[in-house]
Amino acid sequence: MRRISLAAAVMVVAGAVSTLPAHADGDAVVHVDPAAAVCSDTDPARGSAEVPYCTLQTAVDAAVPGQTLELAAGVYPPVRITRSGTAGSPITLLGAPSSPSAPTSAISSAVGSAVPAVDLDGASYVTLSGLGVHGSGSASAVRVHASDHVVLDSDLLTRNRGVLQTPPAAVLDVDGSTATTATRDRVAWGPILVHGQSQGTRLTVVAVTASPADGVVVDDAADTVLTNVTVFNSTRDGVAVHAGATGTRLADSVLSANQGGSQLAVDAAATGTTTADHNVLQPYGSGDPYLWGATPYGTADAFTAATGQGTQDCAGACGISAVGQPLENSAAIDSEDPAVTGLPDTDALGRARVDDPLVGTAPADGGTLVDRGAWEFQDPIRVSLAATPDQPPAPYPAVAEKLQTTVQSNPWGSHVVSYHYVLGDGSPDVTTTEPQISHTYVTPGTWSPSVTATTDTGQTVSTATSVQVEQPAPLTAQLGLSRVGGSPMTVTASLGESSAASGWPVTGRTVNWGDGSVTQSAGTQKQLSHAYARPGRYQVTQTSTDADGRTSKSVATTVVGSAFVAHAPLRLLDTRTTLGGHRGALAADGTLALKVTGIPGAPASGVTAVVLNLTSANPSAAGFLTGYSSQGARPSASSLNFAAHENRSNLVTVPVGADGRIRIYAHVRTDVVADLVGYYAAGTKVTGGALLDPVTPRRLLDTRTTRTGPVTSGRNVKISLVGQVGSYAKAVLLNVTVVSPGGDGYVTAFGSGPVPGTSSVNFRKGSTTAGLVLVPIGPDASVSLHLQGGPAHLVADIQGWYAPDQGSVFLPVGPTRVVDTRNNSWPLYDGQEFPVATGVPDGATAVLLDLTATQPTGAGYLTVHPTGQPVPTASTLNFAAGQTASNAVVVPVPVGEWSVYGHGPSVHVVADMQGWFG
Repeated sequence: MRRISLAAAVMVVAGAVSTLPAHADGDAVVHVDPAAAVCSDTDPARGSAEVPYCTLQTAVDAAVPGQTLELAAGVYPPVRITRSGTAGSPITLLGAPSSPSAPTSAISSAVGSAVPAVDLDGASYVTLSGLGVHGSGSASAVRVHASDHVVLDSDLLTRNRGVLQTPPAAVLDVDGSTATTATRDRVAWGPILVHGQSQGTRLTVVAVTASPADGVVVDDAADTVLTNVTVFNSTRDGVAVHAGATGTRLADSVLSANQGGSQLAVDAAATGTTTADHNVLQPYGSGDPYLWGATPYGTADAFTAATGQGTQDCAGACGISAVGQPLENSAAIDSEDPAVTGLPDTDALGRARVDDPLVGTAPADGGTLVDRGAWEFQDPIRVSLAATPDQPPAPYPAVAEKLQTTVQSNPWGSHVVSYHYVLGDGSPDVTTTEPQISHTYVTPGTWSPSVTATTDTGQTVSTATSVQVEQPAPLTAQLGLSRVGGSPMTVTASLGESSAASGWPVTGRTVNWGDGSVTQSAGTQKQLSHAYARPGRYQVTQTSTDADGRTSKSVATTVVGSAFVAHAPLRLLDTRTTLGGHRGALAADGTLALKVTGIPGAPASGVTAVVLNLTSANPSAAGFLTGYSSQGARPSASSLNFAAHENRSNLVTVPVGADGRIRIYAHVRTDVVADLVGYYAAGTKVTGGALLDPVTPRRLLDTRTTRTGPVTSGRNVKISLVGQVGSYAKAVLLNVTVVSPGGDGYVTAFGSGPVPGTSSVNFRKGSTTAGLVLVPIGPDASVSLHLQGGPAHLVADIQGWYAPDQGSVFLPVGPTRVVDTRNNSWPLYDGQEFPVATGVPDGATAVLLDLTATQPTGAGYLTVHPTGQPVPTASTLNFAAGQTASNAVVVPVPVGEWSVYGHGPSVHVVADMQGWFG
């Protein structure tokens, strides 16, 4: 393996000697800076640091041997060099100090130009160092024509990517020149071309990538030596030696992933004088490593056996990465030809030569083992940088950060000996032997601190992170409230703050539940629950406190009340029998008390209201029934209106007194039937409890459009609720209308099983009758309507459903009259509607009404809907001429109001509110 000396100044390759030119003395430096505040091409002081040249071409034309032209950072137009230095005093064009991978002094030809960016024509002893040179269109970056002893050192040579010519323009074109040297250069997007009877060209530690043709072409040139060259990802051959070339040598190079040809292709006429050894050839896909004359060779052994060349080659999978650089354990690492000395002590990116301890050990004489190709494999140590905020010091927005460097991987086992931190906010850099420092950022913004770690192998590795320093946001508490169906009196508060950075951690949170209970401390918890003792609407307040002593409040409103428990229809009262404890018709202006708690399926306490299907049976005259709590005076509202001798029913919700009873008042003598369909209960836990999700009415069934004739007596009609209610719904609210019945009868609504012995809607022959029903949903997500009597058509419109966990609780108010158009003598006419402000508090989602039509001048119907929304096609209450009819309805109140719309002749409207949901 070859060793290098860090002070080497003479390169010896295959017996040839090339002396690297030295820099000019300091008093021979000429400055070029067209962007300087003062520059001149004519001033006697031109070229000085105080008055640099404005024009590079002018400075070049005036250059004499031994001068160094220092180019300030910037982009310069093309330059033609015809001046010459001497062997001991070259003319040097030197770029501004910069990273080797990104020179800041660049010379570029114009877009579409055929003029090289740098054209050396007849020049001798000229050096280009540390420059970026870019060719455009059909122009080369650098052309060396009829020149000698030109050196290109540590330059980046490119041309327009994707602009192709046939043949493509060379990035570096060595034409008819002698002793041209390129070392530590990077060439991209075009080939290097050596031709025109050039002699003694040396390409040493040069990387050629992504050429749209061959990578390096040697044609009609003598004594061309390629040492430590990397050619990667060309679209044809990596290195092509044509027929006119003689004495070409390729050594210690890496040719990888060059597509569409071979890694090394030598014309038959040139094979006799071309030598190749100690190379790494890693094809792309199915390409061959070698094309020697007309014969391809797929392995190094086959190539060596046929030609005697390549005895130390690696051909095939040799551990070269997807970007052309060695991977750990690559054949290219520390495997340079030991017979050749004098290589530069850095690679094409200016990185130092290092020995890989996983491959071998350093030579005893203190030299360094060198990798093949232009890239030296470096210590693969990797580090990460994390910024962890400390407690922010006052006054904010200063933020103290701990910057911690961590070694993520370290295959070589090297040791970090220093850390250089660039803090990113203009503060002085910090160099330390410790992996952690602290720094306080005092200015709002996004800062990007970085660290460069240096190992005992001389390797440097860098990484960065970001620190966000924001203007202090106010502490903003955010309160969320939720409730579950099985616990309608319990509220859970979700406690938090705005995501905007306030700068200080929250140290405590408290909740005032608004019911007179003691304010509850949550500490730093983010959730609390509270059981209310009484139904109602409450204002809940969260107070958050941070470490700076700032406080913030968030207020939200909650409604607690009763959950609905569905019950299979159960007859509680029938005055025609002894059921319910009252035998015989209820006398005119009479009242009975009915026990509704402690019955099978209902709890003995905690019931706030019962839902009954209330029926008048054979009343002596037109009149009404009123259901109300056993506590308090009888309201003026009615629950059910009927005509003389009319069996009529209505769904009513009646508050329950503390004694577990309700009262029923009869305006005229009548028998009374009451069927329980469910109840509302309040408490911290209500088994089977569900909450209401009200909807604007929509039609689910109309046998006038789905059947050829009316439903006959004894038949059941099933209504599928799939897709109509929530997946967890337990019961559904339907407005059922019996249309044009052919005889008296009734409809029973039920969920599953046998038909109950109760009625839901009673009707008389020829009278279209509507009634609200509340029905438990069957296991197949359906309900059924059983018709007894008739025949008749059936219509069903959904008004809502009950489900656990989500929805609205119920707060009964006992019937309360909210509208009576008879008081202003103005009935509702056909096509008219009017809104009704119910007076319910904010947070109400729906109201439960008993709607009555009275004194109609003809047959028609009423439709109730949320104010501000279109009138639905569903009807709420049907009536005949002169008939007083009533029906219960649940209507959403998103704006706190509901509206009633009239269809048909004039009619007076009466509405009694039985409760509200929220």
